Amino acid sequence: MKHYTAADGLVRGDPQSAFRDHNGTLWFASTLGLSRFIPEPDKPQSPPPILISGLRIAGNRRPLSALGETEIRQLALGPSENQVQIDFVGLGFGTGVGLQYQYMLEGADRDWTAPTDQRTVNYANLRPGTYRFLVQALTAEGTASEKPAVVAFRILPPSQR
Repeated sequence: MKHYTAADGLVRGDPQSAFRDHNGTLWFASTLGLSRFIPEPDKPQSPPPILISGLRIAGNRRPLSALGETEIRQLALGPSENQVQIDFVGLGFGTGVGLQYQYMLEGADRDWTAPTDQRTVNYANLRPGTYRFLVQALTAEGTASEKPAVVAFRILPPSQR
C-alpha cells in the first residue's frame, strides 16, 4: 500500500473518493478539487545517510561540525559525566513517508530498538565503562543506512584513594 499526499502532486483537502480507470490512472476527489495521478513504478531507494547532529554530556553541548558527524571517537568522560544525549538525523531523498530510526548502545543494550521517528536519545546515570552508540535510518520500505553513525565513549570510574 502506498500513501500519496499533496507532496506527490495531489490536491489538498479531505479525501472524498478514489477511483482507478481502465488505463491504471488514479483519480482522487477531495473537498478542494480533483486530482489525476498516473503512478510510476517505485524506483529503488538509496540507503539513507545518517549523521550525529548534536551531543550533550551532562547537559553541556559538545562542538560538532555544522553538517553533522558520521563518527565521534574515543571520548573520555569523567565519573560525573554519565548523562549523554545524542541527536541524529537521516537524509531521505524520496517523497511521501519520512524516515524512522533504530539505535543501540553497545555496553548497555542487547539489540537494536524498534523503529521510531524520534531523533534524540538520552542515556542517564550510565555506569563507568566503555560504550558505543550506533544509529541507522530506515526508509518506509525498510532500507537501512549502509553504515550506522557512531559515538564511542568511555566513562571513567571514580578515583580510588
